[in-house]
Amino acid sequence: MLKVLEPHRFAILTASLATVVVLPPIMDPINLPKLWILVICTCVSIFTFLNSNLQVVLKKNRSTLLICAFFTTSLLIAAFFSNGSLHRIMIGVWGRNNGLLTYACFLILFLIVSLQNSDLPSKFLIKSLVVLGFILSTYGFFQSLGLDPIPWDNPNKELLLTLGNSNFGSSILAVTTLATLMSAFDSGTTKKRRNLLLGFFLFQFGIILAARPIQGIIMVVIGSSIIIGFNWSYSQRRNLQIASRYWWSVQAILGACAVFALFGMGPMQALLAANISSLKDRYYHWIAAINMFQENFLFGVGLDSFGDKYRLYREIEAIQSRGTAMFGTNNAHNTFLQLGATGGIFLLVTYLSLILFTIWRAVIALKRLPDKKLVSGLFAIWLVLQLQSLISIDQVGVAVWSWIIGGCLVGISNSNVEKSNNQNHRKMANSNKLKRKPILLAMPLLFSFVAGFALLPTVINDLNIRQKIIQLVNSRDSAQALQNANSLYGEALSSPEPALGIVAIEYLLQSGANDLALSLAQNNVKKFPNSFEAWHALAACYETLGQKQNAIAPREVSIRLDPLNEEIKKLLVDDKQSN
Repeated sequence: MLKVLEPHRFAILTASLATVVVLPPIMDPINLPKLWILVICTCVSIFTFLNSNLQVVLKKNRSTLLICAFFTTSLLIAAFFSNGSLHRIMIGVWGRNNGLLTYACFLILFLIVSLQNSDLPSKFLIKSLVVLGFILSTYGFFQSLGLDPIPWDNPNKELLLTLGNSNFGSSILAVTTLATLMSAFDSGTTKKRRNLLLGFFLFQFGIILAARPIQGIIMVVIGSSIIIGFNWSYSQRRNLQIASRYWWSVQAILGACAVFALFGMGPMQALLAANISSLKDRYYHWIAAINMFQENFLFGVGLDSFGDKYRLYREIEAIQSRGTAMFGTNNAHNTFLQLGATGGIFLLVTYLSLILFTIWRAVIALKRLPDKKLVSGLFAIWLVLQLQSLISIDQVGVAVWSWIIGGCLVGISNSNVEKSNNQNHRKMANSNKLKRKPILLAMPLLFSFVAGFALLPTVINDLNIRQKIIQLVNSRDSAQALQNANSLYGEALSSPEPALGIVAIEYLLQSGANDLALSLAQNNVKKFPNSFEAWHALAACYETLGQKQNAIAPREVSIRLDPLNEEIKKLLVDDKQSN
């Protein structure tokens, strides 16, 4: 038990739990429980770190502490100048949860791992990813056969895993697949174990190939190419060193062809044609993010508030590309642009500094350390995660590994290579032993309780809304339906998220509880005046009830929040003409 509570082990365990934990009974069964477990376990990780020998781990890490302090400061500045509610700032938008708590936890885990100054975290990380890969790929195999024990809404048998989205599922499996390949190449691996790991590598890659998204395939191909290239470059065999030069040349040519293909040119155009439309859609998200950043340069529009402002900054081409103006987005689908647009220049610059700092420490580790395979493998996985972040969001179960692996690279670059590995490992093991005082061993429970209690109301509200919707749908008679409608109304009224209120409004209208639906819609716009969806729901509620005159005012507000939306303008004209 004490070994598990070593700082780096518990930090990596936290990342694993944040990847696999789901809570099917609630409205958001994926992201909210991941944030919940991330916050709880990160609090325990802080305890394990503070209860270790701080003099040992802090002695040679001033640059790491300094750059993390800069990022923390910029994060707090962005939070202070955010116009959203405290719930939005701390927890983030519903279904994403990229608020202050998420990034604070990411940074703490990064720090805990990076301050260990040893290769212990890196080796434990690879073993953990291999085990995680076995769990996820086995689950993915049964999921593809339609034998999923969790009743997800997944009629197409996509590779959702425990991430709720096939892109995220294939991405995390790509990370574990690359870790498996690293283990197979490890010099201490026996021939029998190597063959087993290579077989497992092919199995995981087969699961990824069976999934529709190409994101995971590209990550495995790029990551494997980098791992093989580094292994050949640092090989003791002269012929492999020579082959590595040709290998890197071929990879550079293929990479250039892939870039040209994204613009509809070159020999790989047909291969990526099916994914260009998705990338084109994200391109317009990026344009909106850039426009948002330029007009809110210093502090952004508010942490995780991209969706509230997207419609004000999108361009007409984005609507033309989708064929409708009604669909929006609540994320830029690019981590750098998302942080810049919502947190401003200070948050963006400090995040970029963290990325560059990690690259710098990885290069140092490659130069200094004898175990080139371990460092280059970690670097390869970290790099493909950065590439993935250019076209995706910071989904908690995936993004946490980027921070953990980055921390491992920084930590291993600071390890003392002049001492033998045994001496170094013994020193780190002794420095991380928890003090065996009962009061200190009870602290993790206290930390977990406090952290869990802070997020408990949000989780309970999410759970109750889903349960009350089910009860309303399954009402046996009108009297019970009215009772259940009132119960749903009361719970939705206290929700800190406009999206949950809008869902409740739809079910209340379907059940005939029109007065309750209208009252909830009116309260929703009072609580969330910047939400286009809330105003649109209020206007639609009036229209459904035949009160088109009353729908005019919320339609006008929704047009101010979405000035390019011709569909809403037509609805407004129809409302005015009906009187």
